[in-house]
Amino acid sequence: MIVKHLYKHRKLFATIIVVTGVTYFVSNLHLGGGVEPEVVHHAYTGLNHIEEADVIDKNVVIKAIHSKSELVGLDTHGLKTYIVSDSFFQNHGSIKDYLGNRTLEIIAQTYFKTGIDLSSIHNEDVVVYGQTLFLKLSKSQMQMISLDIPFDQIQFNTKLGLFRSNFSLEDKQFLYSELRKSVENEIMNNEIIRENTYKNVSDTLRNLLEKIPNCTKVVIQEKIT
Repeated sequence: MIVKHLYKHRKLFATIIVVTGVTYFVSNLHLGGGVEPEVVHHAYTGLNHIEEADVIDKNVVIKAIHSKSELVGLDTHGLKTYIVSDSFFQNHGSIKDYLGNRTLEIIAQTYFKTGIDLSSIHNEDVVVYGQTLFLKLSKSQMQMISLDIPFDQIQFNTKLGLFRSNFSLEDKQFLYSELRKSVENEIMNNEIIRENTYKNVSDTLRNLLEKIPNCTKVVIQEKIT
């Protein structure tokens, strides 16, 4: 019954052979005026060879991504003001502040880079479909690459109560470390910075991957984590 059906639709069967490579039936069937078995076999082999030569090599993609340890998406600077004060007295008041309060205003230049650690992109984040490459990226992968707050460029403005001594160098160094933590947290929780970092990283990766042999299109997809 199967042989009769295949013989009746011999042209369709020949097409299926080329696409799927099911050639072992051909040697036992005579297709009349259709494609000869040997011709069909060579047609399939040639098609398979062309497809393999033209598709993207996923191993090349992964190697290209991991050729660098990190990728900078945003490189910028800003001015940060940090104010700290303490007092001898638990409650504030004009007299109490005049006598026992002291305030330190820190004005610092901040230079920072945000981007992505490329080792966070794994094999399963890359999908190859013919000559199109799909890459999944998450905004949560965006991170601080570097943060520089030169201590010698910081402006310290001090206001002292009558009975208060000035902030020591040790005090200032401690407050400097607290400032760094505050700035880093502020930067990484800033949605505009995160969005711009993600966009720039995506554009740079797209430009890089489009140079891979046989790649005609790169699609960056946001991965929700």
